[in-house]
Amino acid sequence: MDGQFWYVYMLQSIDPPGHWYVGMTGNLAARLKANNALKVPHTLKFAPWRIESAVAFREKAKAVAFEKYLKSQEIYPKVVDDELKKAAYLGVAVNPPTAHAGRSTPP
Repeated sequence: MDGQFWYVYMLQSIDPPGHWYVGMTGNLAARLKANNALKVPHTLKFAPWRIESAVAFREKAKAVAFEKYLKSQEIYPKVVDDELKKAAYLGVAVNPPTAHAGRSTPP
């Protein structure tokens, strides 16, 4: 589909602060709204959230692979944030900060 992007995003909890989550969606605004409306089981415990970083991909398979890669990182969320910045530097479309995703706390 032309114009469709898939987003890999990192959420940060607002209150309580310090929790992180990485995920993927085709609609970033709707996903953040669902997370904050307590409709997503993986994020409801630490809501509300804000988007910290997001990277847009035209190909869903690339977004899935990138999300899997980020979730596999042991140093979290610094590695995730560094990888998102690297993707932006390499020319991947990036959205301004607004969400959070993945694990609930850094190791």
